[in-house]
Amino acid sequence: VYRLTPRGRELRPAIRALVTWGVPLLATGQGDDAFRTQWLVMPVRILFDGVDVADLAPLTVLVEAGNEPATIEVSREGLWMELGAPVSEPQVEVAGEPEKVFEFLTGTSDRTDGVRIRGPREAVRRLRTLTTRSPLAGTRSLS
Repeated sequence: VYRLTPRGRELRPAIRALVTWGVPLLATGQGDDAFRTQWLVMPVRILFDGVDVADLAPLTVLVEAGNEPATIEVSREGLWMELGAPVSEPQVEVAGEPEKVFEFLTGTSDRTDGVRIRGPREAVRRLRTLTTRSPLAGTRSLS
């Protein structure tokens, strides 16, 4: 198992700042490149690193935006996102245009145009609460 050293963990604020700086690039498109789901996974992981989500756990979200599915797992320890479908049945499914899904997940837009959210009311409520805890929540919409 690989773990960051204390010195490595000191890089978190710098990495988060770089991710925040690069977010607008998701909205401007990638030219002729097809969107890759992995472009969504790493920023979401980094942005939610250290965010208290224990009261929203457990929550499993299937995200369909891009070339393959991804899964968000919210546990008492934190949030993790990875490529691939969840091992168990997801409680919520989020699908749509990658830029719109990213805006929704990171709280940069409270609009859900272009995003489909399905699941039981309580699970969807917890997901919406999660998005408000993003460090980017409340910033101007990217689109």
